[in-house]
Amino acid sequence: MVGHSMGGSVVLEIGADRPTIRTVTYGAPVFSFSSSDDRHRDFFDPFSVFDFGADSRHLTFPHSYRGG
Repeated sequence: MVGHSMGGSVVLEIGADRPTIRTVTYGAPVFSFSSSDDRHRDFFDPFSVFDFGADSRHLTFPHSYRGG
C-alpha cells in the first residue's frame, strides 16, 4: 500500500495490523528513529520533519500547489 501525508499514517497503521502488507509512505507525519527504505520525506517538508528514519534525499515539496 502507498500513502502520502496523512494517508501515509493510515497506511502505516494498516501495515501494523497486517504485517504481510508492504507499505510505502511519502511525507507522512511520523515520529520515528527507526530506519526504513519504505518511508520517504522531502528535506524541507514540515509535516514529516520528525521522521528521522525516512529517506530524505528527495528535494521536491509535495504539500505545495502551483496552479497554471
